[in-house]
Formats: sequence, C-alpha cells, structure tokens
Amino acid sequence: MEDHPQVGATLATLAAAEELVLGLDHDERRLARPADRLAVVDACVRLAAVVESLLVEVVGEAERADAARIAVGCGLRAWLADRHRLNPRHAGALIKRAEALRSLSTVRAAALAGEVAPAQAQAIASVLKELPEELAGAEREQAEAEMVAFAGEFDPSGLSQLSKHLLGVVAPEKAEALEEARLAAQEKRCRRERRVTFTRDGVGGVRVNAYLPVGEAEILISQLDARVNAVLHAQRAALDRGDSLVAVRTAAQLRADALLELGWFAASQGWAPGADGDRPRVLVLLYYDHLRALAEQHGLLASGEDIAPGDLRRLLVEADVLPVVLGGPSEVLDLGRGNRYADALQRVALALRDGGCVFPGCDMPPGWCHAHHTRGWRDGGGTNLGELALYCRHHHPIVEPRRGDPPWRWRHQMGADGVPEVVPPRHVDPTRTPRRHQRFRNPRLRQ
Repeated sequence: MEDHPQVGATLATLAAAEELVLGLDHDERRLARPADRLAVVDACVRLAAVVESLLVEVVGEAERADAARIAVGCGLRAWLADRHRLNPRHAGALIKRAEALRSLSTVRAAALAGEVAPAQAQAIASVLKELPEELAGAEREQAEAEMVAFAGEFDPSGLSQLSKHLLGVVAPEKAEALEEARLAAQEKRCRRERRVTFTRDGVGGVRVNAYLPVGEAEILISQLDARVNAVLHAQRAALDRGDSLVAVRTAAQLRADALLELGWFAASQGWAPGADGDRPRVLVLLYYDHLRALAEQHGLLASGEDIAPGDLRRLLVEADVLPVVLGGPSEVLDLGRGNRYADALQRVALALRDGGCVFPGCDMPPGWCHAHHTRGWRDGGGTNLGELALYCRHHHPIVEPRRGDPPWRWRHQMGADGVPEVVPPRHVDPTRTPRRHQRFRNPRLRQ
C-alpha cells in the first residue's frame, strides 16, 4: 500500500531515524570516558522524550479519526495490543494520555519540541483538568502557558502541586474561592475513581495497584508505618539479627509484610464478611498421593495459580484453609478437619501463655502471630495447647520444619516444662543450645 502524500515524509523520517538508531555500533562505547557516557545518556533521554511525545500525539490523532476501526475493524486499544504485543492496560493508558492532552495545544507543541517531557505534560494536564469550571477561556489559556513555563523548573511531582499557586497567578481576586471549589471537585473525583486491582504476573506474584482518596489512604499508610516501626524495633533485639542466612528486609518489603499482616489479622479476628453464613476460605487443590509430602510439594489455588511450598505451609498452619484432597479423576475425597486450627479459646490461652511471638527478642503482640504446630499436622501433630506456640509472620517461616531437620535451620521445640524454645542453627551457635524468650524468665509473667 502506497503512503499517503501527507504522511509519506513523516514515515520516511521515522524509518530513517529507526535505521540510524539500530545501526549504532555499541562496541565503540566500551572505552568511553564517564563524561562521554553521560552525554550519550543525555542524548538518549532527550530523543526518547521527543519520540514518546510524538507517539502520544499520533495515537491521539488515530483515536479521534477512529482509524483502527475503519482500517482493520477493531478499536485502537485492541490493535495496539495485538500489533505491538502491548499489555492491553498499557495500550489503554496510552490512549487516555493522548485524550488528556487533546485540548492543550500549547502543552502538546512544547512536548513535540522537546521543551516538556512526557511525564511533565501529563502532570500539567492533570493540574489543568482540576481547574474550576468558573475560569474563563483566556484565564485557562494563561494557566496553560504558565504551567509550560513552570516545566523548566519543576519535575512532574512538583508541577502537580502548583494548582493553588496557579490560581493565584491567573485569577488572584478569586483564588481562595476557586481553590475551595477545586478541592471539593478533587475530593469528589478521587472518591469516584477509587479502585484496587490485583494482577497476577504469571511468575508467582500479584501486583497490587490502588488509587485512594488521600485522607482515607493516610489512615492505611499510618497503620502500615506503625507496623513497620514495630518490626524495626523488634529486629534490633531479635536473636536472628546476626544470622547472615536470614534475609534483611527492605523498607518496601516491610510495608508489604505489614499490608499482608493486616489481611491475616482481619481473617484471624473474623472481620472478613462471609457468604451463606460461612467465612471466606482459600481452597488449595492437592492430589492425595502428595498429601504426605506436603512440605515439599506445591499446591494449586482455586484461581488456577500455583503456590510455592513455603507459602502453602504457612497458609495451612494459620489461615482458614480447607485442603481439597483429590482422588484419581479429580474426585473430592475430603474437605479437611475442623480441629486443624487453633480455636478462639486456644488463641486466648496462647496469648496468655506466650504473650506474643516466642522467638527470642521479638515483641510482636499475640494478635499479629500465627499458631505454630510443634509437630506438623501432616506428620500427625494435634491442635493441642501443649503443641502450639505463637510466631510472628517474619519468624514463623524461619522455624517452619524441613525434612531431615538440617543443622543450618532454626528449629522450634517445646521444653520439658511446656515452655516454647528455639534451637539456633549451627553457624549461629555451634552447641545449638535452646533459647527462650525473656518474657518466660519474668517471674511476674510466669505466676
């Protein structure tokens, strides 16, 4: 198909640019000086910004012309996903970015000229969208020009925070009233657009994407930060602090663990709503022949996702999980036993006896702990008070038993007097002398 005269020059230029970039000799940079390397990075960033801005522009043109539906019989989002193997969400976001800039000719021109980066253009569009409807056309044009000028000083985050200042520049006599109207509209929009999505990545993880109103999100943030601070405090004195084989958790990992702990806590307290009078449950599909070797096997969630052995063991120990045992042709043979998990009275007794996580040096409270079986359920252990001990989310997998009890792992046991103990690995203590949490040595707590 011949190129249309009006786009032939554009296609030729893009093809030439692509050929030039693909033809670069990458070996020539092996001995480059640091300053030269930075110059190459600088040039690539500028080029990528201009090309991305052009992409957003032409995507907007194609969407407004309904080009994909007319030419190939499907929407632009579907065409982008199929033609270029984009994630459909990514393709949709690209179209939304173009639509957000549709009426902002000054911003688009600056982006195509390389004066405004793509992320800055999106931030400017967000700010201008939040402007009250009361602003006249001339004032809106002035606001757009001001924001483009601000792009020379502020990054996208900084630009996003200029709403109030912008109103003071373009409409100083009514800035306060307009700001109140803007904040009210912003609150309404945020509540309308609030969302939480879960996307399985296919390699064992789930991506959580959330958009929440800032005031209510702050409550969640403060709860997570409080848990992180508590964990950091506990880590300073925990016995495993000097164990090089125990992974050190980053701040982001601590926040992730805190969020998961909130879920565990809600489940353990029965806060989660039920269906047909029953609590929400996780079904783990296992074949009967694998049940005895559960510690070394992986399971399959009802959603079709595989679950790793470590996660499976922790789910089966504490969460309200029913093992679905399958026979030959997927025949359901058993849905588990009701006495596998510590009941409410046992949890109260464990809280009184253990006072929290029993790992030496840890001060996680009982409500944030799992009930750990001294002898695993799969190995014939019972859900009796004398065979249970409380461990927090961090220390529970550390003492989870492994086949053969390797000497490089921490191990849980119950002392002769019924007090939970932790046996250090050989590289931490060559004698592997059992340790007890200091709260068990406090006479007031042992009365």
